[in-house]
Amino acid sequence: MRDGVSVSCALPINTSSDIDNPMPGTHLMLRAGDVTPDWPTHSTADYLAIAPHGLAHSHLDALCHVTWKDQIYNGRPASQVTSMGALCNDITAGAQGIVTRGVLLDLPAVRGVEWLEPNTALRPSDLEAAEAAAGVRVESGDVLLVRTGRWKRRAAHGAWNPWQDGMAGLHHEAAPWLHQRGVAVLGFDGISDALPHAVEMDGLPIHTLTLVAMGLQLLDNHNFEELAEACAVRQRYAFLLVIAPLRLEKGPASMVKPQPGVPSRRPRGAAPSRFRNPCPRQGGASKKAPLGQPQRGVPKKSGGARSPHFFRQGEKKTNACSPRFSGV
Repeated sequence: MRDGVSVSCALPINTSSDIDNPMPGTHLMLRAGDVTPDWPTHSTADYLAIAPHGLAHSHLDALCHVTWKDQIYNGRPASQVTSMGALCNDITAGAQGIVTRGVLLDLPAVRGVEWLEPNTALRPSDLEAAEAAAGVRVESGDVLLVRTGRWKRRAAHGAWNPWQDGMAGLHHEAAPWLHQRGVAVLGFDGISDALPHAVEMDGLPIHTLTLVAMGLQLLDNHNFEELAEACAVRQRYAFLLVIAPLRLEKGPASMVKPQPGVPSRRPRGAAPSRFRNPCPRQGGASKKAPLGQPQRGVPKKSGGARSPHFFRQGEKKTNACSPRFSGV
């Protein structure tokens, strides 16, 4: 990408308690000019504490976040996530950053509404309809971002309790579709799971199937309103995406700010149709990106999911759209 617009997908850090934010962040000033004007130190300083998980803060889940039958991803025992932190599958799997193609699927735009109602459960047919409308296909190595319009609805009607009143997200039937497409990371303006869900279980089915069974990390509670507008104006729904988790050793999550770069110009000679594929394949053939190695320190199991989205020193990873994003 040589030119374009950069858009943040993170919410402002929320320090106010509300029905959908029972654990707000804590932001305090340690040094400030209005209370110590005669202090010889010429600087200000602050303190930030936050619990990333929940329904209010933009974060990336690590593969140790969810357990199923006393196991976490790749068959590791849940006891490896100790009271002192995770001994494996922690958030530092992405210590070198995540740099790949991002794809936005804007479900309210497809349905001609401003937002999806809280009890909406999205199935594979809904995702494929959004692909067709955007003129893009989700492929191996992509970070898939799904907009439901949650924050636009909240701005119009106020906060609500998703655990009681529901929230739009994926039906559990969508999990095999994510696996078949080789999605590297899944991001939602909610928590990926539809609430309420239709599975009789403790916990969340999409969280369990992605984090435990597939090794697919989740971006929760992100804001895609500005990104959706930028994509619609430019008629492009695929873009370079950079995600930089904190290097928090033993951590099960990280606050994160996904940063898409949406190209501002169509390729030379391309038709200005909204339904044109924004990332045409080289040579006219559709190719899947090669999957990478399993996350560092985790042995690959037969039939297990692999993580194609982490860059390591000495390795060069590309996906099917890499020629589009040469240069900066």
